Amino acid sequence: MNNARIYNGALVGALSGMSLNRVETTSSATVASCVAFATAVDNAISPIVGGASAGQQELITHLAQDAMTNAYATSIPTAVVTKVVAAFTLAVSALAAEPSSGGSTTRYSARNVSTQAVTDLSSFSVSTDNDGITNVEGDVVILAGLVDSSLQAVTLRGPFVVGAVDRGIAPLTRPSWYTGSLVTGMQECVVDEGATFNGTVWNSFHIAATFTVGTTDGVWFMPYTVNFQVGLVNGSSHLHAPVLSYLSGFAVTRTLKNFDEGADPTIMYDLTLRGGTGNDGVGYDVDMYVNAWVSNTVGNNADSSVVTVTVSNNTSAYPSPPVT
Repeated sequence: MNNARIYNGALVGALSGMSLNRVETTSSATVASCVAFATAVDNAISPIVGGASAGQQELITHLAQDAMTNAYATSIPTAVVTKVVAAFTLAVSALAAEPSSGGSTTRYSARNVSTQAVTDLSSFSVSTDNDGITNVEGDVVILAGLVDSSLQAVTLRGPFVVGAVDRGIAPLTRPSWYTGSLVTGMQECVVDEGATFNGTVWNSFHIAATFTVGTTDGVWFMPYTVNFQVGLVNGSSHLHAPVLSYLSGFAVTRTLKNFDEGADPTIMYDLTLRGGTGNDGVGYDVDMYVNAWVSNTVGNNADSSVVTVTVSNNTSAYPSPPVT
């Protein structure tokens, strides 16, 4: 199946058109003919990168419904498929780009994130700076690149599929869902494994509504949110986290309390950022310190609680214009 929404739209449209023309849609022969019609329409329309949109599905549904006005019952001519596909191809370019909000984002998955400095997509090391993972053929990996003045080109960042591995080296190609012209924010990708980035959610970001993979400046694939659970020692803890925007947000939530409320009650926790490999403290390994306080000025050295640190990266600001 090339596009599930195209197939479903064609099937629903065909059945609806049959019904409007008083054809018995509970007949197995009628349903079978509509299924064959929907399959033929789907096969005739090439896979749509990122999947068909709701607007495209609605368009094919109405075209299919209209095409059934001749009351085809058990044998739908091939010419009807050709007619519907031609009409769809002609009209689809006039559809407006759909916003990324409203629950229409498609979620994909990657095995892990790699922070290695890749310069050649034909020579990816499957075990270097890959967040503790040794990749194998078929894995989807997100190339994070570097958030600094030596930022990798947009052609070398984002999701890639690992090819055949030869002596620890493999070529990389784009997934079918991340090629061509795409709608910003519609390629949500969750990371399944890794020591640091396991469970992080990444996405495409750009100031405009659409972007072209590999050619448009400013496109990132960075984590929306990152959660770290750490234990405090003498009222503080140190960790590294990706802080990829000047407008990133932070939160500390106590998961397990471990202090004397009577003698040393912690009233708040704060975070201190002390720079990373990027510009002005923005990077993939920013030093972060969590501190417990019994007042606005006095720390709580007796607090050994477990806390969760959440970093929410904002798309509205970048450290510097990407180098491409």
